[in-house]
Amino acid sequence: MLLAIVPFYGQNLPPFTSLDSDTLTWKDSQGIHLLLLEQSDVVTDEENGFSSQTIQATHWLKKVNGLQKTWSFQDGIKDCPVDIEAKFLAAPQFSDLDNNGLFEIWFIIQKSCKGDVSPSLIEVVMVNHKNAKYFLEAEQKLVFPNGSTDGGTYDLADFESLPEPFQDYALEYLFKNYEYKY
Repeated sequence: MLLAIVPFYGQNLPPFTSLDSDTLTWKDSQGIHLLLLEQSDVVTDEENGFSSQTIQATHWLKKVNGLQKTWSFQDGIKDCPVDIEAKFLAAPQFSDLDNNGLFEIWFIIQKSCKGDVSPSLIEVVMVNHKNAKYFLEAEQKLVFPNGSTDGGTYDLADFESLPEPFQDYALEYLFKNYEYKY
């Protein structure tokens, strides 16, 4: 289920025509866009004791002759022998940091296969109007009742090749969503 959608840097959101538990639609100069977010249930192989879970984001553009799938992102955890989690951590975000009138689409995911209290893997993903995907990887930041922390490291990875406003946006999105307080 999607959480509240909040723009950064005072930017306006695209004019949404629909918002439900897993689909967003909006219109810009390219046409009508649809973004479908899916999270599978955990599938357990009882015989072997492993679990798997997947997430997927798919973008469609409505053309005169129907819908055209422009990109898809799939990820997840496969064959995990302990506790498993693969989910969208927060609602998608939209920006127009290059001021071209076309929105970059951002989402953040959390994945883990662990049987202890340790940081999960967090990924910030941005897809630009040319359907190129950029990734920032981080460890979830755990904050314990005594004030101590674990995790919280990150790697700008693909964003290092982009202008600073993209790096700043990726970090702000990460920092707003990657902390877990016990």
